Amino acid sequence: MGCRLHRPDVLPVDDLGIVTDTIADRRTFARFNGEPVVAFGVKRAKGASDVVVAAAASFVRVPVWKDSEALWTDAIAKEPNAARAYFNLAGFYFEKQQYDRTIPLMENYLRLKPDDLLGHMKLRQTYLTARRFPEANAISRRMIALMPHNANRYIEAGMLYEGQNMPDSAIMIYRAGIAADTSFYQIHARLGTVYEALGDTARARACYLDAIRLIEEGVDNEHPPTEIAGLLRYLYERTGQTAKAQALPAR
Repeated sequence: MGCRLHRPDVLPVDDLGIVTDTIADRRTFARFNGEPVVAFGVKRAKGASDVVVAAAASFVRVPVWKDSEALWTDAIAKEPNAARAYFNLAGFYFEKQQYDRTIPLMENYLRLKPDDLLGHMKLRQTYLTARRFPEANAISRRMIALMPHNANRYIEAGMLYEGQNMPDSAIMIYRAGIAADTSFYQIHARLGTVYEALGDTARARACYLDAIRLIEEGVDNEHPPTEIAGLLRYLYERTGQTAKAQALPAR
């Protein structure tokens, strides 16, 4: 089967970046060594992607893949270290709710890209959707190891434990976050909510007061004041400081 070239020779393979779209009716045609090739949903970037090279080489032999499953399976067969192919094929199976096929592909992706946060998030999402909570918890802990000074990683892991009615594990995670950086006021606040749910009002209040102190000291330079004000209002209310809560800007 032939192919119709669109602006041939405009996109040499050396200039093709990672594949970002596997929809078969969105094709960018070019030439490679004088032969027609295709790459799906490409964007310009410096350096060639293994996946794009594999996909381009595939088109010389097989002009059309019937779907993205065929495309990325073919790409992996030609280049077993093409990380993006594993990621995209995993996405195909996730959409089909074939989680047992998604998971090993994402693990292979992370074997090739062990520091990729998005890959960890996708794998954790798959485990959660498949209701495989121990594995999801393990991924959260791996994400903490990747970013030990990011409060969100501890909060995500802790709230996951909370959702599984595992308060002791949540407390352990939150304490680890505070040990990593005592200025994580969000973690102090979250730890307070766990203690309060357990009926330990004294520890809850102490955590809330620590969070208030840190906010009032201005440790957060990233979040807008209105966002912090919402949390601060909650903390004032939980510690009986009604006048301070009412003095904050309206929601």
